[in-house]
Amino acid sequence: MYSSRSPRRIRTVPASVREEPRNVYLDKIRSRNKKSKFFANPMLASTVLKLYFLPYFSDLYKTKEDNLRKSRYGNRSHSKSPIKQKYVRLADILKASIVKAQYELQNLQKALENVNLAKSQILNEIHTQKSVTLLKTSHLHIMNYSKKVFQIWVRNKELSRSSIQAKLLKYKEKSLNNKAKLMNLQKVHSDEKSSNEILKNKSQQYRHWYFLYQMISQLSGESLKGVFYSIDGLVNETNLEGKLKMIHNSTKIANNLLTQKLELFIINTVFASRQKSSYIEKSNQNAKYRQNIYKQLKSLKSSLIEHMDNMTSALKTSETDCETLFLSTKSKEKEIIDFSLEYEGMQEKLREAQAKQQSIKRELLCKLCNKVYYETENYNWSCSVHISQWSGAVYWCCGATNKDSIGCQKRRHEERKDEETEESLIFGFLSKEKDILKYCSNCRQTGHNSHECIYDPNSYNGMNRTRKHKIRVRNLNQNIAKKLREIKGSKSYRENFQDIDSIKTVLSTSVSPDISVISDGGISNRSGISARSGTPTFRGLR
Repeated sequence: MYSSRSPRRIRTVPASVREEPRNVYLDKIRSRNKKSKFFANPMLASTVLKLYFLPYFSDLYKTKEDNLRKSRYGNRSHSKSPIKQKYVRLADILKASIVKAQYELQNLQKALENVNLAKSQILNEIHTQKSVTLLKTSHLHIMNYSKKVFQIWVRNKELSRSSIQAKLLKYKEKSLNNKAKLMNLQKVHSDEKSSNEILKNKSQQYRHWYFLYQMISQLSGESLKGVFYSIDGLVNETNLEGKLKMIHNSTKIANNLLTQKLELFIINTVFASRQKSSYIEKSNQNAKYRQNIYKQLKSLKSSLIEHMDNMTSALKTSETDCETLFLSTKSKEKEIIDFSLEYEGMQEKLREAQAKQQSIKRELLCKLCNKVYYETENYNWSCSVHISQWSGAVYWCCGATNKDSIGCQKRRHEERKDEETEESLIFGFLSKEKDILKYCSNCRQTGHNSHECIYDPNSYNGMNRTRKHKIRVRNLNQNIAKKLREIKGSKSYRENFQDIDSIKTVLSTSVSPDISVISDGGISNRSGISARSGTPTFRGLR
């Protein structure tokens, strides 16, 4: 990237220009840039005199001279008359004025050559400025390329750092707005420059016209003086007065027109000077505003560089976190595999217990008469129960007076499903410790089974062990499912496994970044992160 602290080119101003005020120096530069338009010069005035004024007066002088010579001397040779001498003097004066005009014309041509040299110098300076602008445009292209690279980098970072991306977008919008403002200011400055040049051209035109009219009036006045003195001795006073009156009137009209043009020129020059001062003030304000914008751009560049450094450091830390998470996931996967193996061993043990219990009959407890029965011996008349309760002397349902009398209503036994008793039976069967929790269905006490009960007068008859085994297996599966749910909802699971799930989702949706685009400190291919096919599960669960 192009460094923001690159040295700026400073143009040295000559010592003669430093002493002059700024306004005069700017006027000189603008006058050099102006294209010279057509205007009257001394050469044109001399050609007009030669073609139109001198032939008219020379013909009059010749005719008068011939008439006087014939009247005085006839056809003889004559000496130089005083009229001829006067004519010669006028011609010499006109020749001298023409020589002066030619000398002034040569001086003007030299000045024009100097102006052309200055113009060529200014054109060279313009070419250098164009090269500088080309360098600036190349710098802008580099900045645009760096912006594109930055945008690509930000797209790859969106999933993890959304807040930072929003801030960067705000900074970009601010920089684009500042650029737009700068372009508008440059347009305004160029418009003001063009208007200043137009006004300067007009003022120069008025000046040229003013000096031309002065020169023409001086030349015409001198020529008219000579003509007046020459005609004074040749023509009568009456004719001369009429002609002079005509000439005087025409000169008055021309003088009035010139005075009006002079007034207009003075008004335009005053207006142009005011506009010039206002434009100079505006240009100074624009220069100050441009300096402020340049400072703001510098500060924005420095802040962006700092932000990029912070982002790279954050990326490095995130890489280290990803590696640690990858290692932790490997350890957790090993633990899950161990748990699954343990679960398979438990299932095998349960199958063995189920196979042992298939040969034993199951002993059930009736919830109505609280007697032990077998399902194979359960008939419609096996359970006998009184509908009413013992009142203390009589059963009101059948009128029996003995409390231990057989029930009046016959039905089938109904199994009593008590979760606590089932759990105690299951865990008592599975545990291999010495102090086993046992439950008796006859006396409803713990510590012994029904076949070990003291109050049971019957001989030992084994219960149906297959049903007990099924109950135990079902309860074990329920307990294992509950424990797994509790583990998934716990904080330790969230801290250890939720990061792995988020990394899987990121890897499944994100695009792999280009290493050539991202600078050092970005995501590397050595991080060891890869999307797995699915989450770890127990192979024994159904």
